Amino acid sequence: MHAGLRARAAAAGLALMAGILPASASEMPKLDAFLGGLERGCRADGALGAFRGDLNARYSFEEGHRRLSATVRIPPSIAGAVRRATAERHPYHTRIRVPLVGTYRGLPVRAITFDIGHSNGVNVTTLAFAAPVREVEAVIGPDVARTMQAFAADEVEAMLGLSARIVPAGEGAALVCDTST
Repeated sequence: MHAGLRARAAAAGLALMAGILPASASEMPKLDAFLGGLERGCRADGALGAFRGDLNARYSFEEGHRRLSATVRIPPSIAGAVRRATAERHPYHTRIRVPLVGTYRGLPVRAITFDIGHSNGVNVTTLAFAAPVREVEAVIGPDVARTMQAFAADEVEAMLGLSARIVPAGEGAALVCDTST
């Protein structure tokens, strides 16, 4: 076995023994209902929208915002999938990254990241997969293409440059939904 593969296998084995990862993909939490078709229109609705709002209320670096005072409610159905969030301050937005252990439409998920503007319309949601670009494109690519067609067909959305795309991300791929205004 190649040294890099051996190291990854050992790390995965340690994580499994520590209870960080489920024993198999079939035991991984399914995030389909929570993520609610994010690739179909790039909308953070329902539970995902509430989660995003709670994260913003807790972690925003926006001027005058009382950081860390709000509670982030995690839906019980995905509690086992959510890891500790981190927040980074950027000049015009806050980037909140939440590691996830689960699957979406059968694809293993690594994290969801929200770039939330400081009163300026920045709004980017990135769903990172632990699957190669070709696998992600095969599963959600047609929906992403339809989303881009819908954005292009809407005069305002086209003018704003709304976009949905699948990009390489580390050793996997990511769905990037940019609905910034």
